Amino acid sequence: GQACGRARWRARNQSALHIRGSTARPAVTITTPPTTDPTSLAISPDGWTIAFVASDAGRPRLWLRSFDAASARSLPGTDGATLPFWAPHGRSIAFFADDGRLKRIDLDGGAVRVLANAPLPRGGAWSRDDTILFVSEGVLLRVSSNGGQPETLATPDPGNGERFYQSPQLLPGGSDVLVSIGVGPAGSRRVVVFN
Repeated sequence: GQACGRARWRARNQSALHIRGSTARPAVTITTPPTTDPTSLAISPDGWTIAFVASDAGRPRLWLRSFDAASARSLPGTDGATLPFWAPHGRSIAFFADDGRLKRIDLDGGAVRVLANAPLPRGGAWSRDDTILFVSEGVLLRVSSNGGQPETLATPDPGNGERFYQSPQLLPGGSDVLVSIGVGPAGSRRVVVFN
């Protein structure tokens, strides 16, 4: 409900996620199956479901867990998943797969769809105009949420020491995107906003 949308999330430690809203609630702790990708997780737009990557039969796969559910469920067809992110309406999730492609799964059913080739992914964001911004091979790209030929939006400038883009995030309003840029040989970062 609206209280969920207003809820604040904060991690107290690596194994517990606590919810604090307008009324006191007990802490919610989620224990996941084993994973080698503990940072691949995303909270749904309504703040009530978490998508995360964990092992299923020895392969990384996308899982879902609502905070009011007793257990998580894995999503068929998402083998090799990493770096998930939600559609603004909360009914679909995009993710990268270890076959070098950007994919989409609709939570109301249907097969996983390939949206674009995306080798060496570094994150993505789904905009309200139904396009997806993502980084592949260090370049910022855009593609329709229904798939197609990606459009290059920005390329790192080696003359300024830029090596790659990563972690695109849409800012409130949806027209500007914040991007982290790897610069120099020592792991330094620069953060820029494209509009």
